[in-house]
Amino acid sequence: MVTIDQLPMETCQVFFFQEKIMIKKTYSVPDMHCSNCSMKLEGIEDDLPGIREINASYHKQQMTVEFDEMQVSEEQILAAVKKKGYQALPTSS
Repeated sequence: MVTIDQLPMETCQVFFFQEKIMIKKTYSVPDMHCSNCSMKLEGIEDDLPGIREINASYHKQQMTVEFDEMQVSEEQILAAVKKKGYQALPTSS
């Protein structure tokens, strides 16, 4: 097993440079009415690389998405929501 102090300096710099910064956004989804709707939207997590987690609540009619904006854009996420038959609107928070 190699420890970090045994790696060349260039490798260590690349390692730290690639640290992910995750973005977390909440969207209103007024067309979401049941648990099946929630599960459909949470399934987007498997469809798009870069999404760490999607939590959808039909009770609140909103979803929270945690993603790496270096791998997936907000536009791609919103397009995937639309493809599932829903509209996601950014919340003010």
